[in-house]
Amino acid sequence: MVNTFGLYSLLCGVAAIALVWVVPLYLIIIPGAAIIFGGIGIVKDDTKTLGIVGVVVGTIGFILWILMPIFLVTLVLSML
Repeated sequence: MVNTFGLYSLLCGVAAIALVWVVPLYLIIIPGAAIIFGGIGIVKDDTKTLGIVGVVVGTIGFILWILMPIFLVTLVLSML
């Protein structure tokens, strides 16, 4: 079996980190998909490496997605 879910997870995680500067609410789907695909990839794929890396990168993207609005609000308030 190929590592499709692990690869999808990794791609979604990288996209979540790359798009962290664009902060609309619908982008929460991308790191969520990375975590879900990574979990499926850990269970279903032959090698678990891409699934584990995808979950880690998706989690980092999710944390950055949460912290970025806080950082931007703090930055704007410090300029006032």
